[in-house]
Amino acid sequence: MLGLISKNWWVFLIRGVLAILFGLVMLARPGAGTSFLVWLFGVFAFVEGIFAVIAAFAGRKGNPNWWAVLIQGLAGILIGIVMFTNPLMTAILFVRLLGLWAIIVGLFRIVGAVRLRAEVAGEWMHVVGGIITVLLGIVVMAWPAGGVLAFAWLIGIFAILMGAFLIGVAVNMRGAGKAIEAA
Repeated sequence: MLGLISKNWWVFLIRGVLAILFGLVMLARPGAGTSFLVWLFGVFAFVEGIFAVIAAFAGRKGNPNWWAVLIQGLAGILIGIVMFTNPLMTAILFVRLLGLWAIIVGLFRIVGAVRLRAEVAGEWMHVVGGIITVLLGIVVMAWPAGGVLAFAWLIGIFAILMGAFLIGVAVNMRGAGKAIEAA
């Protein structure tokens, strides 16, 4: 499993860079309208979902739990499509969808980290990223009446932190791949 993941380290890198870019946009434009925020998050969820699906299929050989990453990716794609096709309805449901997405993704990241702990050093980055994601989901679900401005900052900070963790995972996976090749 480690060999398969280490060959696809670049997927984690791209996901991390996209997350950081998304976070920077959210911090730079916190006063953007709700429709823009919904659309922007829809793009992020859709693209993140596509890369998760790619990662799932790339790692399915030798990994009986590849379906967990596939479900995460499909959830992101589905939420992105819903946000594109009906932004007015989605603006009303945005807070709930964001919270639900974050909880699902965070739990899958934690489960993945637990399963990887015997094969790779630095699995704590997955665990921390998963915990941050679940906490974001809980905060968003518990505070739905919060303003879009507050959510924009919260989402921006979350995306930058998650992007940094994903880039850290990519670097770690690339190093593990080089160690496997050298052996």
